[in-house]
Amino acid sequence: MPKELIKNTGIYIVISLFSQGFIFLLWIALARWLAPSQIGIYALVMFIIEFFSAISIFGLDSAITRFYYTKENASSILSNSLVIFLCSSILALVLFFFTAKLIPLFIPGLSNILEENLLLFLGIIFTNSITNFALIHYTALKKAVSYAKLQLFKILFFFVLSLVLVYFGFGISGVFYALLFSSLPVAILFLINERKMVSFQIISPQIMKSITSYGFPLMLYSILGVVVIYFSRLLLDRYTDLATLGVYSFFLMLTLQINGLWSSFNRAWTPEIFSRFLENKEKVIENIKFMVFFSSFIYLLVIALFIIIGELFFFKLAFKEIYLSNIHLFYILLLAPLFNGIYTAAYPLYYYRNKTKLILFISLLLSVVNILLTLFMVRFFDSTGAAISFFTVAMLSPLIYLLSFKKIMQIPKEIIDWTLILSALMIFNIFILLKTSSLLLFLLITILGAVLAYKIGKLSKKRYLFFGLLKRVAEKG
Repeated sequence: MPKELIKNTGIYIVISLFSQGFIFLLWIALARWLAPSQIGIYALVMFIIEFFSAISIFGLDSAITRFYYTKENASSILSNSLVIFLCSSILALVLFFFTAKLIPLFIPGLSNILEENLLLFLGIIFTNSITNFALIHYTALKKAVSYAKLQLFKILFFFVLSLVLVYFGFGISGVFYALLFSSLPVAILFLINERKMVSFQIISPQIMKSITSYGFPLMLYSILGVVVIYFSRLLLDRYTDLATLGVYSFFLMLTLQINGLWSSFNRAWTPEIFSRFLENKEKVIENIKFMVFFSSFIYLLVIALFIIIGELFFFKLAFKEIYLSNIHLFYILLLAPLFNGIYTAAYPLYYYRNKTKLILFISLLLSVVNILLTLFMVRFFDSTGAAISFFTVAMLSPLIYLLSFKKIMQIPKEIIDWTLILSALMIFNIFILLKTSSLLLFLLITILGAVLAYKIGKLSKKRYLFFGLLKRVAEKG
């Protein structure tokens, strides 16, 4: 692995850990000052922001990563991409402007807030899109330091300003203003720093057509992804109330920060695995098998320890009574990243053969399953149903991918068997929790899962694989 790649992945991991840690702490603090209904409103508004931001970015986040490494120079791609971005942003803002009055008819919880803060949300959509464009731009050009500076500045500014504004009585609006004012400087800095790369004299209709053709399907896919991610929260708004939505959204936002950590690990894990496939495929498969069991073992132990500390004192200090009375939602949601760990460990197996059509089909299938399952579960079981639905889709994802690529990549039977065993055990764990409300039984089953991962995965005999992988990375650094 090249030294530059090791350095860059290290930067991405550290910045991601830092960012997710601060967002986690931010919402712990904000939950003490904001009513659950305010957090519910935040979740609904963020759906609107991300929906229209997906239109604004127009798939360019993926397109520039692809086209920066073609025969065209990066300056030409950036210049043409910015023209496309400007046009798509105008389209997104115009659409939002004319639909702001109609959206509350479909999302009751947004009644009045969109119209009353129209300029604020227009500004957030635009600056949020430019910021995302800027971060992807630096990632695509392998400028990890530039990426880190902007991301670090944005997170710190957002963290501090959110706390200050909410503390001084701005309510959830303070968080939205913090989002705007933390994105705006990043957008301005990006445009200033990259102005020399931009030239409207090299605008090419052919290049724009190629980028647009590549980006348009990805824009549609991004929009679908936003709908799927927020679908449970939209249903909770329709079938329950903002307070119920707020409690669920709070626990979900904390859980999503953990999922973000797996994404950080993936940035370092996948390049290393890809670089070794041609050298010794059997050993690579063995490493992946080890990491599947190791990730399950570590995560279950950490979650068990986290719950014990939380129950002893942390949750009572950090959470209001309304969150404590619904803590079972948090426990169910916390089991979902367990399966994301398996998916991440086996991630290189899905993408090595360039079977993108199969991956797209699986993604669409999971999206349909997610929507249908969530619709049923939320309709009849409210927030508990939403949590179970989130867990179920997380559990199904690695199973479906592993079974689909079993023959293509000769995936070991042990990985699939372990995923099935763990799925059955965690389903039973949730069933016991909901039926008995016994935290002790929930913890014992969770710890049992860790013990099984250690024993079945034979981790005591395979530690050399993990340490050997770390030594290899260190030597190449």
